[in-house]
Amino acid sequence: MGDLHGRYDLLQKVLQNVLPAAGTARLVFLGDYIDRGPNSAQLIDKLINLKQTHPNSIMLMGNHERALLKLLDNPGAHYWADNFLLNGGQATLDSYGLTLSQVRKIPPRHKQFLRSLPLYWQEEKFLFVHAGLRPGVPLHSQTPQDLLTIREPFYNSNYRFHPKVVFGHTVFPEPRLKKYSLGIDTGAVYGQYLTCVLLPQMRFFKIN
Repeated sequence: MGDLHGRYDLLQKVLQNVLPAAGTARLVFLGDYIDRGPNSAQLIDKLINLKQTHPNSIMLMGNHERALLKLLDNPGAHYWADNFLLNGGQATLDSYGLTLSQVRKIPPRHKQFLRSLPLYWQEEKFLFVHAGLRPGVPLHSQTPQDLLTIREPFYNSNYRFHPKVVFGHTVFPEPRLKKYSLGIDTGAVYGQYLTCVLLPQMRFFKIN
């Protein structure tokens, strides 16, 4: 499923309405669970619990999680503080009831969860990643920066990615389906909707 950005209400709808339809399918989250939306802390807590009840779930890192980790590791660095706040971090702090100077008081299990998030997940027919891949670069040589933040050079490319790349990060009005990629961030936090897709059937769910 695409980027949640603190929309705990939409995650609840997914678990109530989409999860039963998915049966035993693996749940794959494409990152960006925090910032901008109202309930980042509650959403992270739910994801941690969901991982316990559905241990085969995959929860990838997004650029917003990485920005928070950079701030936690460099609490006195203005660059990371400004970057975090510029991208909606105040909403995350508010959800924890913390100020910027108190960011290290985020619960330890939440910080442990954030640090555990992988950058990508590959199965036979699909590769899941937050933002995309640099065309022509082997997977093992892709940089975290590209995996978490790349945009046009990836999704406008006609490169034959194999397996098909499923990604979030860049908002589209509808799922962006191409022969070698599938973008499913449809702007849930901006009042649009959350996209989930059942693969390989390409069955789409619109949650709002």
